[in-house]
Amino acid sequence: DPAMKSKYKLKSPGEFKYLNGGQTLERAGVSDAEEWKETRTAMNAMQIPPEDQEEIFKLLAIILHLGEIQFQAKGGDNDEHIVTTKDSLGFVSELLGVPVDIFENALLWKRLEI
Repeated sequence: DPAMKSKYKLKSPGEFKYLNGGQTLERAGVSDAEEWKETRTAMNAMQIPPEDQEEIFKLLAIILHLGEIQFQAKGGDNDEHIVTTKDSLGFVSELLGVPVDIFENALLWKRLEI
């Protein structure tokens, strides 16, 4: 679905960190397009409302894009980090409906309990 690919900034599976770790993106005799069609058909057969299906796909996109967020040490003695992939950070925060600064702080906040 080209509209969904655009809306959720979906790339090829090999470009997502969470999907390319196993090195088995292609399976003989399996068509991703057919699998997608069957998934949508099954969701409709189970009477999952379209808006709920959309939320499921949105959640999956959030998970994929979370894996694209990268961190780098700031340096110094305090073990602080920064987010180096601001585009991924911004897109995930947009999908979550959370202001980007609050989302970034939540990802970087470190709590130590003794």
